[in-house]
Amino acid sequence: MLKVSEHTIDIVLRVISNESVNLPIGWIAPRGIQKAVEVFVGYLLLDAWIGNGDRHHTIDVFNRAARYYPEAASIWLNRLESISQANILNIFNRIPNTRISPIAANFAQRIIEFNQHRLLKLRETLP
Repeated sequence: MLKVSEHTIDIVLRVISNESVNLPIGWIAPRGIQKAVEVFVGYLLLDAWIGNGDRHHTIDVFNRAARYYPEAASIWLNRLESISQANILNIFNRIPNTRISPIAANFAQRIIEFNQHRLLKLRETLP
């Protein structure tokens, strides 16, 4: 496991929760997302969903941020829930076979589905 301080996410959340940090320019936020820190919660969800663990401990970090910003976490989790297995399959079907083997594509889809299930279970624990 990566040697990342547990408090790093707390520092990042504190810094970007500053009112001087704005939403991305030209981006239309989902209803209920009004601050940059709430967008960042969505980034953490995306990283956890796709298993991108190169910067942090994915699901644990999203869960920690969700404790501070449960409304934002809930909004992003609802959006995640709306993504079906058919949606995921459609994305993978557009990737040329020269870029990913069928076995690797199937494996990646199973990981994404597994992580989606784990993330959606977190809703039960949100305040």
